[in-house]
Amino acid sequence: QYKLHHSHDGKTWELLIDKMLQALPDRRRKGIDCRKLSSQNAPKPIPLHPHSQENTVTKKLKIDISAEIGAVSALLQMPEKAAAMLVLAHGAGAGMEHEFMQQLADALALQKIATLRFNFPFMEKGGAPDRPPKAQASVVAATQTAIGLAKGLPILVGGKSFGGRMSSHCAAMGQLPAQVKGIVYLGFPLHAAGKPGKDRAAHLSEIALPQLFLQGTKDTLAQIDLIQEVCQHLGQTTLVQFEEADHSFKTPKRSGISAEAVMARLASEIAAFAQRIG
Repeated sequence: QYKLHHSHDGKTWELLIDKMLQALPDRRRKGIDCRKLSSQNAPKPIPLHPHSQENTVTKKLKIDISAEIGAVSALLQMPEKAAAMLVLAHGAGAGMEHEFMQQLADALALQKIATLRFNFPFMEKGGAPDRPPKAQASVVAATQTAIGLAKGLPILVGGKSFGGRMSSHCAAMGQLPAQVKGIVYLGFPLHAAGKPGKDRAAHLSEIALPQLFLQGTKDTLAQIDLIQEVCQHLGQTTLVQFEEADHSFKTPKRSGISAEAVMARLASEIAAFAQRIG
């Protein structure tokens, strides 16, 4: 079944559209689930301030990547009765304590999803983003640390932009432990701005795990029709489109979609994904 989910005032409708199924045989066969966030189905805002999470334990940690690379800083947020843990990697332009990363971790804690955020080495030492081998080693080390902290919880791995892309390469190369149940992309950077293409997605078909794509329709690093084409050819894939959102998931005022609603939907979609695959 192909389902469109619409949320409004705490109620949910599932519309089963037979004609759409007939028009999209490849999507049905591949198991793709496509959703859209618009002003009509935006969820109610949720409180994002960390002090509102009285039952969430927050700890600062250090993760040893290797003797050559050294250690990086990390932040654990573990809500009471957590259902899963997300290893959450940051993008190329901001570290783990950026406002977006903090708000997302807070929103996920309210959804009973624990997070382990970490810095890539370049973010602590300065300079350009790490080359893939070093970045991927960081993702693997953070994932191994998360397994020790999660106490048997299902593990998701992913991140914002660059962090999600590096996580995908780890998954495609078989570097992630068996405890990892799915990959999460918050704005997968499919191509450089102004240079649309799908070359960066070539390895995604090698990932055997379920994948969740959270994408803005105005993302200049991922033309939405190209992301749709990519997802059409992947199995166990969920694509959630955020109408009018850019690469940072910011929306214009005219869209009628608030930043709080976008953050709430990001968290709820990740929580639902974890529940489906856990």
